[in-house]
Amino acid sequence: MDAVNWTVRVHAAGRRRAIAYARDHRFEIGAPVEFDETAATVSALEYALAALAGDLVNTFSTLARRQRLEVDAIEAVVTGALNNPLTVLQVVGEDGHPGLEHIALKLYVGSSAPAADVNALWEETQTLSPLVLTLRSAVTLDLDLVITP
Repeated sequence: MDAVNWTVRVHAAGRRRAIAYARDHRFEIGAPVEFDETAATVSALEYALAALAGDLVNTFSTLARRQRLEVDAIEAVVTGALNNPLTVLQVVGEDGHPGLEHIALKLYVGSSAPAADVNALWEETQTLSPLVLTLRSAVTLDLDLVITP
């Protein structure tokens, strides 16, 4: 089988802004990391965290539908911690690096299905996730499932 590749084009669009094009979609990306909660754009780091959460939410939802597992709601909350955020700002004398050190994600699933079935689906979801499989070798990943009736 030939290699399958995905391509995204990104170009600079002014101060701390880039525009990305994926297939027929266009979206803005802000600074690599944003410290200002009122910033006008989503940071690259926030997009990366959202991509992981979106991957897991969508995969879990798809698998649940295929296996006819009753699910009322799915939501993920994800946080990421950098090794040393001050290195992004080039603060003199700071050690470390601006890379992700830890990602924690909680998947909240509202379901009346047996917990064992929901847990098995969560495990399968993780094995099918390109982002989980990629990130596991680079950062500490804490992926938790919370089942609510």
